[in-house]
Formats: sequence, structure tokens, C-alpha cells
Amino acid sequence: SVHWHGLRLENRYDGTHETQTPVEVGERYTARVTFPDPGTFWYHS
Repeated sequence: SVHWHGLRLENRYDGTHETQTPVEVGERYTARVTFPDPGTFWYHS
């Protein structure tokens, strides 16, 4: 998962187990998001 800081995104893209469905072994997850604000932001996985 990826946890974003400072971005206004839907909770399902927050990257925590409370808001995002786990990706099981052998599965894939593709996040297609549009970032609503310009800027420099940080993230971690």
C-alpha cells in the first residue's frame, strides 16, 4: 500500500488497513487517481 501525506484523496486510497482492502498474495491492485491539487507531497509504503 501507499500512504499519502497532504493529498485530498478518497479514504480508500489512504493505504491503511482500516480504509483499504488488503491485497492477497498473488493478487494485483492498481490505483487510478487524479491528484486534485498541484504541489510537492510525500508518501511512503
